[in-house]
Amino acid sequence: MTIAMLASVLAALVLSVVAIFQILLAIGLPLGEAAWGGTHRVLPPHLRVASALSSLVLGLAIWIVLARTDVVGIPWQPSSVRAGTWVVFSFLTLNTLGMASSVSPGGGR
Repeated sequence: MTIAMLASVLAALVLSVVAIFQILLAIGLPLGEAAWGGTHRVLPPHLRVASALSSLVLGLAIWIVLARTDVVGIPWQPSSVRAGTWVVFSFLTLNTLGMASSVSPGGGR
């Protein structure tokens, strides 16, 4: 296994932890103070839906990261996976900036 493959597996593991957290929020566990602004202990229905959708997006990101280094199969052209990798990178960068400016206990402020 190459260094790039190991890095993609590590990235996929980290993204999996975040996806699992979003799933736990979506099913109503009282973890809301660490997400979505931290104003709800248990998320209201509209934020539960948002967490569920976030977990799906993270699942796609996991697949793209692993496909980029051929850890998983690619059913379409590699150029699509390369472009998807940049989309994932951009999304995670913006997400990190948003979390760093968050007022929730798990955020940067």
